Amino acid sequence: MKKTISYIILLYIVWSGSAIADKLNGKDIKLLLSGNSIQGEHTKKGFSFKHFYKDDGTAISINDRDNEKRQRTWTVGEGGEFCYKKNEGGGFCATIYRDAVTHKVFKNNSKHIWTFTVLPGNAFKL
Repeated sequence: MKKTISYIILLYIVWSGSAIADKLNGKDIKLLLSGNSIQGEHTKKGFSFKHFYKDDGTAISINDRDNEKRQRTWTVGEGGEFCYKKNEGGGFCATIYRDAVTHKVFKNNSKHIWTFTVLPGNAFKL
């Protein structure tokens, strides 16, 4: 019985370990986003969005709140975090985690703000 419980716990740890997302480093973030699109949801504010990340650090975004196309900038910070800046001021740097299906963005390593999937190229013609 004790061996069975230990085995179940081990399976749970292994299974949940694969379900727990991997933290992306700066190189991973550049490879993931450069020249590609994302489609996601702002989990805190409750709207959907689409972005295209150009290789030059420009990001084009549109969301379902107002359908206005906006230009932003994106970089990888010194600590390997994803940084997203609004041209009218503001922005944030955050950590990106990858699980089996999606990517999740966390500000300050604790506040989940975006969940997204990646599509190749400029999938939405932004």
